[in-house]
Amino acid sequence: MEQRRTPAPRGVRSISIIVFLYLTVCSGAAPASVIIDEIMQNPAVVSDARGEWFELFNTGAAVVDLYHWRIADLGTDSHVVNAHVIVPVRGYAVLARAGSGSGNGGAAADYVYGGDIVLGNGADQLVLYDPAGTQIDRVAWDGGPGFPDPNGASMALLDPGLDNDVGGSWTVSTTPFGDGDLGTPGSANFASFSDPPPQAAVPAPAPWGLLVLPAGWLLLRSRAPQRA
Repeated sequence: MEQRRTPAPRGVRSISIIVFLYLTVCSGAAPASVIIDEIMQNPAVVSDARGEWFELFNTGAAVVDLYHWRIADLGTDSHVVNAHVIVPVRGYAVLARAGSGSGNGGAAADYVYGGDIVLGNGADQLVLYDPAGTQIDRVAWDGGPGFPDPNGASMALLDPGLDNDVGGSWTVSTTPFGDGDLGTPGSANFASFSDPPPQAAVPAPAPWGLLVLPAGWLLLRSRAPQRA
């Protein structure tokens, strides 16, 4: 016996389109937004082997875990982060050659990479790769002609919105920390780093509904506005 369909209520038009999905729908997560914002490559109160460090700043809207990220230069230096190091939203992580209790000059280190990474006092590079091997950030300093060339002070990025691979975006830190060198490990270089992230606009509801059904089927349902 043939069944008759129940008509849609008056004032509502309904169009259903069923499409077989050949590809998995991805989560759409935003890429990591971590930048190198401070580099202590030439400490004065302790040796380079103990006092080198660099700081990361999270410009994004989600926390970032550095587990299995890789730190490198463009030569032979390379180190894979083997611990869960969380960089908070609009927050910092300090990665150092020596730990806080090892006479490193007073920088509070969130992670110690040891001798795998050496920050050159002249020209050198610092490159960040995520676990998939994607380059997230890079700074290549030249030891003086374009970049600052401090001794006993860190290089500090002037503003997180600037291109940090350009020497003019950096300056020499002037704030004492720890045992007497100058820098701001684990805190803002300048006030601009503490500004709250911009609030994303909330999009208006779409005039259609989206429903993912079992077995990879997608249902799109268009609906007209109801009459008063």
